[in-house]
Amino acid sequence: MREITQEFLSDIIDLYRRTPVLAFLYFCNGSDMEKCVLDCGAGAKVPPLALFHMHGYRTYGIDISEEKIAMAREFEERHEIMLNVEKGDMRKVEFPDGHFSFAYSYNTIFHMKKEEVYCSIGEMARVLRPGGMMFFNLLSNDDGGYGKGNEIGEGEFEEVYDGESVIHSYFGDEEADGHLAGLHMIAKQKRTGRLMENGRETNYAFIDYFLQKYR
Repeated sequence: MREITQEFLSDIIDLYRRTPVLAFLYFCNGSDMEKCVLDCGAGAKVPPLALFHMHGYRTYGIDISEEKIAMAREFEERHEIMLNVEKGDMRKVEFPDGHFSFAYSYNTIFHMKKEEVYCSIGEMARVLRPGGMMFFNLLSNDDGGYGKGNEIGEGEFEEVYDGESVIHSYFGDEEADGHLAGLHMIAKQKRTGRLMENGRETNYAFIDYFLQKYR
């Protein structure tokens, strides 16, 4: 693994506030499975996959947005590392069954309709090896964004940001639990708090799932 530089650490320091990703990394590090991880929704200015790279994982990522993929590749070039972020759709993951030990989606999977969210959960589980682990987080009905925009389905709202349509799906505390076939619940938590957004204080609420595929 390439030597970790001070510039690299400075560039990802904000990731250490992404406590659910750190929690998932902790679970993964406690496993004896091969260090091979997939990020569904991996494109970003500072990709969370960098944390796994630092811990010696073989990393792979997919994202549907060319713009976010370009951001991830700029990060790779700047730090001379390879995270393997490619164009892909988490609703139909182009990897074979049982290809990865670990898979996750952070702050991404709820940007689609609920039927597609459940499809994506199934796809992440499909590409996991037996005993492999996965993580994803959902927006709670208690989030401050609930009800904003055009309602296109129960708990599903469409808004326009910078000329682009963005979907936010919100879930009850137990709503998604019936869509976890073949998965064991390692941990589940609801995170709530307040933050400043566009100069205004708002509340956030997420539901985090940490799961293991049955052996």
